[in-house]
Amino acid sequence: MENSSTNKFKHAIFQGFSNNADGWIPPPKGYVCVCVNASIHQQGDAICEGVFQNEQEDWILGFRRELGRAIISVAELLAIRIGLEICHQQKFQKIKLFSDSLEAINMLSGDYHSDSSFNEVTAIHDLIYSNWDFVIKQTSRENLNCANYLAKTAYTVGANTILLWNRPLGCLDILLLDKRNA
Repeated sequence: MENSSTNKFKHAIFQGFSNNADGWIPPPKGYVCVCVNASIHQQGDAICEGVFQNEQEDWILGFRRELGRAIISVAELLAIRIGLEICHQQKFQKIKLFSDSLEAINMLSGDYHSDSSFNEVTAIHDLIYSNWDFVIKQTSRENLNCANYLAKTAYTVGANTILLWNRPLGCLDILLLDKRNA
């Protein structure tokens, strides 16, 4: 499960950039697509959010979490970790996770990490190498439209992870547009 196209071994889990200019790409049959994102509010507080969809692009669930003060790279790692923890709790076995943070993905693939992110990287590695079929890809921010919408509305959710079993009304138009463009 490793390749050495760049004379460095990198696990096949880390599949690089997904450049789909038209928007969201549905996962293969039987997979759950997880799109995660993090952002920093102008007061310096971080939030993260994620959207889980099936191969028919139907909403499975979403999450929001206020993180407090954090640098963006750690917030992006926390978004990935929380998304994976939810996948584990929900017993999803086939996961395709997308993040717009190349820095976070590079940290996870072993290319880079800082002292402030080491614990998060270790915790995520424990989840990544669990017994499941998992792929992580970096994508453009524009392909994370529903997660970005959740980011704009998440600053009042508190430090607990809030699971969104019902699709927020603001995501409906975004998801319908993604279905038309897929």
